[in-house]
Amino acid sequence: WGVHASAARPAPDRDGARYAVSRMGSGSHLMALVDARARGAPPPAFVVVGTLDGAKDALAKDEADLFMWEKFTTKPIVDAGEWVRVAEVPTPWPCFAVCVTPKVAKNRANDVAAVLAAVHDESSQIGQEQVDEIAHAYGQQPADVAEWLKTVTWGPGIRMPKAVLEATTAALVDAEVLDATAARPYHEVVCDFTRDEALGAAFPDDADLELEDHGEVREGDARWPPPGNISRD
Repeated sequence: WGVHASAARPAPDRDGARYAVSRMGSGSHLMALVDARARGAPPPAFVVVGTLDGAKDALAKDEADLFMWEKFTTKPIVDAGEWVRVAEVPTPWPCFAVCVTPKVAKNRANDVAAVLAAVHDESSQIGQEQVDEIAHAYGQQPADVAEWLKTVTWGPGIRMPKAVLEATTAALVDAEVLDATAARPYHEVVCDFTRDEALGAAFPDDADLELEDHGEVREGDARWPPPGNISRD
């Protein structure tokens, strides 16, 4: 994520700065707390601005000092000279995961695997045509989209590591969007049929994504586990 400030004023110190957030409990709120904790700083003051346009307005009017958002989404604003990126903060967890209900995890594993296999197949074949389409749809430069895609991997069948879920839970509790007493044990959050391997590895050559219609996939079957980064809910 990028930490952004108005280009019209000297960049403020992150400690003591007012952070614009889209809403309390949002990514912009959560990542500001994660960053503060990583730096050993106290939680910052927050100004709710609603949207990206609201953040632009708040920084321009000096109603907030900083705004955290995904850096490629905000790059056009930086390139235009309206904002400056004063720091970058990587997310300590994967940006997206696929979730299903416990009932689906138990009874429709093969269907879920088929969907994930199709997505993996399509995402593995993104070329210049798709880069141009994404750039046009989201107001980005094709070179920036291509650079972003270099950092994106799809990990079929990989279980979310316990340390990642614990860090996520701690951040959500700090942000007061999750009650600590509501946090569920690790084994209740991840699917049994995902593989316990390191996140971040890409498996386009190793993952067996070919599915045949031989009925439900069950533990012990040669096709077990089916691919897909799935959590229970």
